[in-house]
Amino acid sequence: MKKHLCLLGVCLATTALAQSSSSSHSTGVDATQVGPAIQDTAKKVVGQDAASKQREAETFQAASAFDLHGTVKEAKRGHITVERSGLPPAQLAVKDPTQVWLDGKRVKADAIPEGLPVRARFQLNGASPVAVEVIASTPSGPSGSNSGPNAPMHLVD
Repeated sequence: MKKHLCLLGVCLATTALAQSSSSSHSTGVDATQVGPAIQDTAKKVVGQDAASKQREAETFQAASAFDLHGTVKEAKRGHITVERSGLPPAQLAVKDPTQVWLDGKRVKADAIPEGLPVRARFQLNGASPVAVEVIASTPSGPSGSNSGPNAPMHLVD
């Protein structure tokens, strides 16, 4: 008899559990709407990424860049600050595509010592100036090094 009572209890418990799990809890979201929403969001993100890459490519167009001449006040991996005569210092962002030159050799921005004369070409990315090219030369640099406004653009091997 105990076995029958235990079996009856297990059956009733299982039935009660099945009924409680079959009653749906509403999340307020229809499952058929989830897939299209995810797809729309993915399209927006990809579009934003493409637009961002296009803006960055336009930023590094040297042909339409602005020129800046001065003296290096500070040079770090992510930016360079140039002191200008009669003007406030200009801080330019230095990004991976930025070409940084010291005595005709390609270097990282933080390799340029403070106080060197510098010519920088930059573009505006929104309201932020971004360096396209930075050319610096030491007084004891290679003879014939030209860092003036008519300095040639250097190519990397």
